[in-house]
Amino acid sequence: MDQENDDKKHMIGIRKFTYWKTYGVKRFPYRGKRKYTPLVYQSDDGGIVISNDVFGLTIRQFERIKPLGYQPLIRTIGTEIDIRKRQILFILHDKILNADEKNITQISSGSLAEGLDLPGSDEDIMIVDEVVNVTQIERNIKHPVQRTEVFMETDTDHPGFTRLRLISHMWTNGSEMMSNLTKNYKLLKYIESIQNSESSSFVIGVCKFHYATISQQAAQLLPSANTNYNIRTSYHRHLHDGLQRDAVTGWLLYASFYYVTEQYNVTLRLTEYILSIHLPDMVQLREDYYSEADINNYRHRVHSSMSLNAKMKTAVVDECNVRTALIINTKRTRAGGRRRIFHVSPIIMAHCLRFLCYHHIGDTFNRQQHITSFIFTTLHVN
Repeated sequence: MDQENDDKKHMIGIRKFTYWKTYGVKRFPYRGKRKYTPLVYQSDDGGIVISNDVFGLTIRQFERIKPLGYQPLIRTIGTEIDIRKRQILFILHDKILNADEKNITQISSGSLAEGLDLPGSDEDIMIVDEVVNVTQIERNIKHPVQRTEVFMETDTDHPGFTRLRLISHMWTNGSEMMSNLTKNYKLLKYIESIQNSESSSFVIGVCKFHYATISQQAAQLLPSANTNYNIRTSYHRHLHDGLQRDAVTGWLLYASFYYVTEQYNVTLRLTEYILSIHLPDMVQLREDYYSEADINNYRHRVHSSMSLNAKMKTAVVDECNVRTALIINTKRTRAGGRRRIFHVSPIIMAHCLRFLCYHHIGDTFNRQQHITSFIFTTLHVN
C-alpha cells in the first residue's frame, strides 16, 4: 500500500506531450473531417516521417498563412530538393574517397553535409584510422610497438576535448602499398559502376565530375609520354576525360602534356584558347564564401536545361593541381624523379607555359612580353 502511494506521488509531475509539440508541427483550423489520424514516426535513416495526407494539407495551409516566413526560409536554405542534393554531394564524395582505402575512413558531417548552406556553416570531417591505436593508459602500450601509438591526455584540456601525444610512429612499407595509379584505375571503375546503376541525372553528373577529377590525376601518374603507343593512348584518354571537370583545368593539363612532349606551337594555341575563355565573372571552386554577385554571375551563365557537367564547363573554374613532371621537361622528371604537387592559378599557369614555349622556340620578343604578363598576373591574381 505504501509502495502504491509512493508511486502515485511520483506520477503527479508526469506531463503528456503530443506528437505536434514533440516535432514542432503547427496545427491550423480545418473545416472538413479527417478520415485518418496523422502518424509521426522515425524512419530507418533517422528522419521524421508524418503519414497520411493531412500533413500535406498542413504544409499548403502553412504556405498560404505564413508567406512572409516561408519564402525567406526557402531563399536562405533552399528547397527540400536543394538540401537533398547537397547531402548527395557529400555522400558520394565519401563513398568514392573511401572506396579503395583499407585503413582510413572519412565521414563528412556538420551543417553542410546535412544539406544546410547557411552563413557560418562549416564542413566537419571525421577520420577513422584503423592503423593508429589510441590509449588512455600509457603503461598499457606493449613493446615492441607494432603500430602507431598515441596517448590521450585529458588533464589540461576543456571538457569534451583531448590532446593526443605521439608515442611511436610506424611508417608503412612503400613496397606493400598499391601504386597511386592502380588505385586511380580502381576508383574509375568504381565510379563507373555507380554511374551505371543510377537513373538520377544529378547523381550521374556528380559521378562524371569525380571521374574527370581522377582522370586528371591518373594522367599525371603515367610514365613518359614518349615510351610507347599504348602509353600515349592512355594519356589522351585520361586527358580527354579530364576536360569534363570544369572550364579550364582539363585544357591546361592538355597544354602541359604538349609542352612536355615538345609540341610548343600546339601548347601556344591551347593556352591562347584558355586565356580567352577564362573570364573574371566565372565562379571559383572551393571558396569559403560566395557573394550574391558570384551567385548572379553563375545564374547568368547557365540555364535549367543544361546538365551539371555542362554548367561546370561553362561557368566554373578551379586551380590546377599539377605535378612537376607534367610541366618541367627535365631528364630527372622523365627518369622517374620525385614528382611534387603544387596548386596554381589557371591564368598564371597559362602565362608560364607560354613564356616557356617562346623560350624554347627562340622567340625573344614574345618571351619578354609574356614574362611581363606573367609577373603582372602573379602580383594581381586573387
